[in-house]
Amino acid sequence: WVQPIPGMTEQVQGFTLYSDGSAESVNMATLQYTQWSLPEPETLILYGQSIGNGQTIEFCDTLAKALLSSDSLVLHRGELDLTYYRQE
Repeated sequence: WVQPIPGMTEQVQGFTLYSDGSAESVNMATLQYTQWSLPEPETLILYGQSIGNGQTIEFCDTLAKALLSSDSLVLHRGELDLTYYRQE
């Protein structure tokens, strides 16, 4: 799942979710996803590491799933809507 990078619309960023529960970042060197889970049907949790300024911080990002279709995914984080499309 990817979205255009703000200010660099020809490039994309996002994540890949694998069936074994592992995850991988797409074009995000400082935000490395490692795992994902769906504890509830409308909740996606992404786990990973934030890398920067000489330190690595573990995180989990809880997102509300608003829309899922064969080619698009819309997630909510608070007031922020994140729209992704399926990368072929």
